[in-house]
Amino acid sequence: MLKSLLTIAFLFLYIMAISQDSHLALNMGPSFPIGDYSLSDEYKTTGFANPGFVLSFEGNYIPTWYFGIGGELTFGTSYPNQDSMLSALIKEIGTIDEIPAIPEGVESNFITENWSYVNFLVGPTFAYPAGKLQLNFKALIGISVIMPPTQELIVKYDNSEIAVNSDVQDARFCYNLGANIILKLSGNYSLKLGAEYFSTKTLHEVNIAYNDNSLPAIERNITLQSLHTTLGLAYLF
Repeated sequence: MLKSLLTIAFLFLYIMAISQDSHLALNMGPSFPIGDYSLSDEYKTTGFANPGFVLSFEGNYIPTWYFGIGGELTFGTSYPNQDSMLSALIKEIGTIDEIPAIPEGVESNFITENWSYVNFLVGPTFAYPAGKLQLNFKALIGISVIMPPTQELIVKYDNSEIAVNSDVQDARFCYNLGANIILKLSGNYSLKLGAEYFSTKTLHEVNIAYNDNSLPAIERNITLQSLHTTLGLAYLF
């Protein structure tokens, strides 16, 4: 009986020693656009996005030994390549039949802002303990509220004036695949190093007018893909 009790106690302490910890974490770091989101050639389908910044708050609850459920709130931003975007926009305007050819070197006033997105995600997680380290993997899905760059363009030449503007928001399905390593420090606090792949899409319109007459809007259909690398502080419980 004593031997059995000691064996059970040993197994219990062993499981407690290697068990995974649930956590809350605040993370931040650079984001790296990839695919069409990072390209700078086609106005309708590419994002002209440069490397940016991501900030996230996440929770991971592990009720069983390995599997859990996670949630994440993410804010990301990236500044577009303004010169490339302007060149592609001028080229796109040149394909519109109602607008006369724009002379090369014509002066223009172009203002644009950042790409921004806010993601609300939830999904399954997997955790594996390794001493003071804990490896976590996640596959999350959710909604992304996307704010494409605000664009304002005025082009004047001869007796022509072209005005372009866009200030929209778009909500779309998104997903996030990621892995991270938690290094357990003293008490309940830990350092967290993570890498994630994020993907969503946006479909929005850019309004255009020629001599104060509205023309059919330019439709942009862009896939946003980004790699997020983060360093964070986690609280284990």
